[in-house]
Amino acid sequence: MATFLIVDDAAIMRRSITAILEDADHTIVGECTTGKGIVSVYQRVKPDIVTLDINMPDVDGIEALELLMAAEPNAKVMMVSAIGQKHKVLEALRKGAKSYLLKPIEKGKLLELVNKLIQQPQ
Repeated sequence: MATFLIVDDAAIMRRSITAILEDADHTIVGECTTGKGIVSVYQRVKPDIVTLDINMPDVDGIEALELLMAAEPNAKVMMVSAIGQKHKVLEALRKGAKSYLLKPIEKGKLLELVNKLIQQPQ
């Protein structure tokens, strides 16, 4: 199965995503509560997939995505966004995100997107 870095400022969202992924036999190798340290954590834990919230303090998800893609252009990033942020989701996809998931998180949809990302070549 795949390894994940979960980036979200809300503990409840990190726990929710973690529970779904671990129930499906995936492994969480790291967490960040802001986009600020995403590159160093990514390089340390080397996840297969990153889930990245768009709205966070300090460094938001779009800026964090730009930093990560500049350092790690092959990173597989799934943006996590609230409904109503379509323009930000589209911006993230243009900047290198491979997919997106809308909140509230639905287990089936998350696992469907994860399976698609796992099958994508690096």
